[in-house]
Amino acid sequence: MAKPSYLWLLLFVLAAAPVTGDSPSPAEHLATMTWLEGKWTGLFGGNRFEATYSSPEGGAMLSMNKELHDGHPCSIEFERFGYDDTGVFLLPYPGGKPKDMKFYLVGFDPNIKRASFQNRANDWPTDISYERLSEDSLHISLSGPAKDGNGVSALLLRLGKK
Repeated sequence: MAKPSYLWLLLFVLAAAPVTGDSPSPAEHLATMTWLEGKWTGLFGGNRFEATYSSPEGGAMLSMNKELHDGHPCSIEFERFGYDDTGVFLLPYPGGKPKDMKFYLVGFDPNIKRASFQNRANDWPTDISYERLSEDSLHISLSGPAKDGNGVSALLLRLGKK
């Protein structure tokens, strides 16, 4: 006679068990994004690009950036990182004007300092990712479908003085 298998019972109990607080809350995710903080500079499409990120203190991180062509601003943008009941979000203000289009955090790794945000309803970009490559290097990638076939833009920025 075969012995009864308790493996299926164990698997059922484990699958039905509630997940306990191992997953960080949105507030905890945002609080660990201090690696974005600072003033960053680089080139974007041949133009000088500057971005400044505040601390996430108080549950919000703010950024402002500008692109300079021939020494004059040709593009500006503000961003607000925050959280709600759904999760951590990035809210862009292209041209300094609010765009009611939140990008939600879909990938996060505090160990390698990477955060990826997504909003498939946006025209372009649909995906925005930030990764701290080294102590003074930040990679920002914007991607999604594009009419001209070039769906990816990337910036490599260096940390300057705060």
